[in-house]
Amino acid sequence: MEVRVTIRRRSAPLLVVFVLGLAGACGQPASSAAPSHTFKVGANPAGIAVDDRSAWVANAAEGTMSQIDVASNRVVRTVPIGDPRQLLDAGCGAASIHQVPHGSFRIRSCDVPRAVAVSPGSVWVARGDTRSIVRLDSKTGQVIATIAADVQAWYIAAGESAVWASDYDADTVVRIDPGTNRVVARVSHLGHGPSGLAIGFGSVWVASSRAQLVTRIDASSNTVAATIPVGLTPLPVLVAFGSVWVRNEEREGNGSLSRIDPGSNRVVASVPVGPEAGRDGLDGLAALGNRLYVPGLSLEAVDPGSNRVVSRQPHTCNAASAGAGSLWTIDLGYSVTRLSRPG
Repeated sequence: MEVRVTIRRRSAPLLVVFVLGLAGACGQPASSAAPSHTFKVGANPAGIAVDDRSAWVANAAEGTMSQIDVASNRVVRTVPIGDPRQLLDAGCGAASIHQVPHGSFRIRSCDVPRAVAVSPGSVWVARGDTRSIVRLDSKTGQVIATIAADVQAWYIAAGESAVWASDYDADTVVRIDPGTNRVVARVSHLGHGPSGLAIGFGSVWVASSRAQLVTRIDASSNTVAATIPVGLTPLPVLVAFGSVWVRNEEREGNGSLSRIDPGSNRVVASVPVGPEAGRDGLDGLAALGNRLYVPGLSLEAVDPGSNRVVSRQPHTCNAASAGAGSLWTIDLGYSVTRLSRPG
């Protein structure tokens, strides 16, 4: 079956044609589709996070969260979060959910909810209509706190001792204390467009999409410890395999993966990968087993030992998360797929 996807660029549109069931790009090994389950969730899934019990999906166009039970592979709960109609005054009409120029990131400003992250016992969700962060009990799905963070949170990274949220338009990252459910620090001067976040090595790592930088914030002092030049339009960040990884969206429909050594705060490898797919500003890397997975027009597996793409699956997706022994993706057709053996 042939599928046509138009990727909007700053210049002319790029039309990409691919065939489901055939090999990936020339010169790279292809992998057959893995056993999977596909889930229909709410309107416009825009973020996914997985713990050992559930996969949580932010449905950006309807103001809800879907909870998928990983043991039964069933959607077991829909949790109301916010009202996306509240953003209509900001120009977020129905069409803006789907159609924006590439690079503007306007699309995610219209999402309610948008970012989602999990920590032990909790789910953290960005609510754009009230500039707040909502905390759910991961067992019951009940709202246990609504935190007036005063951010249009783009991404959330959650740990046991701190929760971090980036505000793309305000060039700010905030830190929330999960013990008090209060904002305890605001870090500015991060470069334009802070977006992707990851926690590791005593730090939080922030991609600044409009500045071509990754900023390292020391979590003990809430101060900037290093700024690291990377590729164009960096977005998702992942800490895995002793390194920090960021996916860049380069020119002419190409992408790259920058590998940062946290010991030297330098890029030590650059891995060519394919372009992103689908909604602008929605992206996510995942690590499972001994592979790092990069979503896009094909699902690519990177070997961290060789810093090379070692397989491509004809599975088009625009975000990925790992959990419960599987890879979970948000697909171009607004569904969620669980891949048991992604290759």
